This record gives sequence, C-alpha cells and structure tokens, in this order.
Amino acid sequence: MPYVGIRSVSARNSHSFKWQKLKNMDTIKSEPTNSSFRNAIIFCIAGCGTSIFFVLFIYQVVVAKLSVNWPQTNATILSSRVDRGIAKSHSLYFPKIVYEYTIEGRGFTSERLNFGDPWGGKEAEAEKVREKYPVGSSVLIHYSQQNPSEAVIMPGVITDDLFNETIFSAFGAIIWFCISIYFLKIHRRRK
Repeated sequence: MPYVGIRSVSARNSHSFKWQKLKNMDTIKSEPTNSSFRNAIIFCIAGCGTSIFFVLFIYQVVVAKLSVNWPQTNATILSSRVDRGIAKSHSLYFPKIVYEYTIEGRGFTSERLNFGDPWGGKEAEAEKVREKYPVGSSVLIHYSQQNPSEAVIMPGVITDDLFNETIFSAFGAIIWFCISIYFLKIHRRRK
C-alpha cells in the first residue's frame, strides 16, 4: 500500500510529519490551512465593503426619487465655477455650484447639484451648467423636511450616473460574495 506524508501543526506551533497508509489515493484529505481561511476572511470583508457601497447607492436612488416630492424654496447662488480633475490621460471637468437658502429662519448652504453627481465630463458641458447658475441669481431648490440641510437643485434620478454606479456595485458585491463562499467551502472541505 502507498504511504503519504501529512504535516501537522501542534498547539505549540511545532511541526511534525506522520506517515499514513492510504487504501485509496482519491481520499487524500489535507489539514485546513491558515491561508485558505485567511483568504476567505479577506474576501468576506471585501465583499461586505462592496455590499455597503451597493446599499449606499441604492439609498441614493431612493432619496433621489423622493426628492422630486420634497418642498421647494428659493436659494441664492454664492459660487459658480468649474473644477478640473485628472483621470489617467485626460482631464475631467465638474460644475461646482454653491447656494444658500433659509428654512424656518435657519440658514443652510449646499453644493448638491443632483443625486449621483457626474464623475466629470467635457469642459464645455461643465461650463454650460455653470453659466446656467450665475453668482447672485435665485434658483428654486428642493429640500428634505426631515433634514433641511439636504437639498438639491435638480431632483430625481439622473439615470446614467446612478444606474451605472448601482449596477457596478451590485455586480462587485455578487462577485465578492461568490468568491468568499468558494473559499469558505474549500476551507470546510479541508477540515
């Protein structure tokens, strides 16, 4: 009969080596390794993190839909500019509109243009948005009654932004979850 060597780790972290007789070579079972369990834990944590982002994006979609029915008030534009960001080999431009408004005698400031603020685009597109909201002008905004500090100029879901972010984060959460389950199953089989 063939023999196979099995390495084991004792409680004192000393390594020993045993020979066992095997009747069938297909039934080789190794002892659980710390690396497979560690990988499973790492992927579970990463999957949880991705799932949190997914939940936050879903929350943004829900709030964006609710914002259409929020009460409205007038706001004054304090600042209107275009910020430039760099992504790999090209520049992205973001409109940055800061406005102030008053609810029940309390003043608030916000810079939320919409939910799912764009990741950036062409300079001409950002300039067009900036020109639409010049400094000192009045604009109608929507604000949350439960949290008046939360306001938006363009309520509702901006389909391109939120839809893509939600699909991306859901896909990532599913992949991380599947990989985590795979590593946990490998770990259990080795026990």
